[in-house]
Amino acid sequence: AVFALPPVRAQQFGGALALGEEELLVGETRNEAWPGQVYVYRVNAEGVWEEAQRLTVPRAKEPDGFGRALALDGDRLLVGANLSDREAGAAYVFERNGAGRWGLVTRLATGGAGARFGTSVALAGETALVAAPRQGEVGAVYVYRRTEWGNWVQAARLEAPGGQPGDRFGTGLATDGTTVLVGAPGRGYVDVFRQKTAGSWEHVTRWEGPGSDAGFGTRVLLNGSMAFVAAPGAGGGVGAVFVYQETEDGVTWALRDVLGPFILEPARLGSALALEGDHLWVGAPFTRSGGAVVRFHRGAKGAWDAVDVYVDTLDAGAARLGSTLAVGYGWAAVGAVGVDNGAGAVRVLAQDNTTWQPVQLIAPPLRHFEPVTGGAVACEKGMAAAFPCDRVDLLAFLPVQNFGGGRGTETNDVWGWTDPETGREYAIVGRTDGTAFVDITDPYHPVFLGDLP
Repeated sequence: AVFALPPVRAQQFGGALALGEEELLVGETRNEAWPGQVYVYRVNAEGVWEEAQRLTVPRAKEPDGFGRALALDGDRLLVGANLSDREAGAAYVFERNGAGRWGLVTRLATGGAGARFGTSVALAGETALVAAPRQGEVGAVYVYRRTEWGNWVQAARLEAPGGQPGDRFGTGLATDGTTVLVGAPGRGYVDVFRQKTAGSWEHVTRWEGPGSDAGFGTRVLLNGSMAFVAAPGAGGGVGAVFVYQETEDGVTWALRDVLGPFILEPARLGSALALEGDHLWVGAPFTRSGGAVVRFHRGAKGAWDAVDVYVDTLDAGAARLGSTLAVGYGWAAVGAVGVDNGAGAVRVLAQDNTTWQPVQLIAPPLRHFEPVTGGAVACEKGMAAAFPCDRVDLLAFLPVQNFGGGRGTETNDVWGWTDPETGREYAIVGRTDGTAFVDITDPYHPVFLGDLP
């Protein structure tokens, strides 16, 4: 009997976030068992976030990475699916109708084999950007424009001048519609592009990071004349955020500040960025406490200072709180992708004057395979039911939830025992949250008997 599959539990709910007015969208970034889905939550009159819709790709059957990246702008949503078509990748445009429901508009797909098109996405009005950081081993960013007839067409392709294999150009991506920031953390730089005319973009400048191991450009954020570049590997993994300001000539940019290190441990400060007014939220998911969010405030003279640190009690040491962030409209969503052995969760905070208070934890049940009982399933063409096989038939399958496991539970050992008096056979299954006893005397009908915490 087969009892658990790691890809089923490590779905990393919360690995991608987008926040709109009274709406939160959550993606899964490590769902390797099924086609991806994006969860849509809306806040009710009592301030509770409830699931309102799930977005999927019609007729999708294979794991496609749908939900790997999200970009929201008003009534338009861009979703990356970087594992689609054997990792060539794709992206999907959704629009919200008058009833508040999201509907699929079109599919974008340009990347070559293994390009991971859709790893990062950005959206500003009628301009959509989709990154393929493995395109040609260097990476590329594709620019799409919405025509007056509502079609989305490729308008440009942005490439790194002097790009080299392993740059991962496009890992970090941001735009306001006329300026584009593209991070290449493999070599540690950010390229700035500016639109000249419709469909024509020019390379303006390049910002170099402190070294290729700093991950400079892993995350980028653009807000008017100000830009933020994360280097979560800087300082041996402590992390830092670089602040750039556009100069008065409207052409050049100047480095104004370097934020961090604030937490003197390899916390990977800068793993996520979000801006709310004069406050910059920065994720540091690898603190010993299980992750943190550091808030920096911009003072009257333009200097940034750390004002507070938010930590939580989720899976101390393993929650990876601050892996993702989305802030706005009096709400903050903080991804904690390590919760429940990688199942993932989202902590929602509400603004209370000048402070933020945790009000809800969103952690939906995991999807899992249905039990297989009642008779053997032959191994044919390398598969038995939903499972790979090699000349071994499947007699039965129980998902871990069917023998006492909770959300994100793993199995870690299995023993067999035969009762010498009755001849009945038992499986003693070690779980990360206890031990299960399963009667397998009839191998086609395993029966869960009990649990030892």
